[in-house]
Amino acid sequence: MAEPMPHLPRTGWIEVIVGSMYSGKTEELIRRLRRAQIARQRVEIFKPAIDQRYAPDAIVSHSELRIPSRAVSQAKEILRHAHEADVIGIDEVSRRKGQRYVTIVYDLSRGRVVWVGRDRDAATMKRFFTWLGPRRARAIHTVCCDMWSVYIDAVETHLPQAALVFDRFHLSQHLSRAVDEVRRQTFIRTLKLISAGTGQCPSCGREAERFVKRPPSSKDSKPRCLGCWKAEC
Repeated sequence: MAEPMPHLPRTGWIEVIVGSMYSGKTEELIRRLRRAQIARQRVEIFKPAIDQRYAPDAIVSHSELRIPSRAVSQAKEILRHAHEADVIGIDEVSRRKGQRYVTIVYDLSRGRVVWVGRDRDAATMKRFFTWLGPRRARAIHTVCCDMWSVYIDAVETHLPQAALVFDRFHLSQHLSRAVDEVRRQTFIRTLKLISAGTGQCPSCGREAERFVKRPPSSKDSKPRCLGCWKAEC
């Protein structure tokens, strides 16, 4: 027989902390929960039992901020432990990437969620702008989003007057990928120029075990040791 659930009063509100990866969602959750604890409210904090990345009994941010929590395997376990709490904190974890998405529209000036839709395709954006209506759409002057092409096309189509701003996380992500690709290609080209074999460097005269070939177009195509090659570069 299933264990009976305690009766919970149907009062209060839900606060959802949203944002991209590494945007500080967990840090904000910890900050709000600590504020409630300082106010001497009864606080219960939960995390998924599958999240074992940093600690089995604490919510931990990427910057190592942490707060003790209770690990649960099923959502119904929250009801068993939280029936006397004033504040309930719940952390989330992503088990698989690229499976299911939702589109969340956030009013940045007022700090609240205004619309949530399933998926992130063109049909989702059409539903949002139908709900928004042309009058409210004309009042929007700035839109911040990631670099998903569907969002960009929707903003340019329905909000031509609005300035489009990309969030800093995805800008940093694209920049990091570009730098990594340049670093990888440079390493591959350098590796192809390196040859093994003990000998004397024609530039410095020292014995070396690794030589770097000069490009065929160079006036002096003789190999150089790594030290001389780095100095010339």
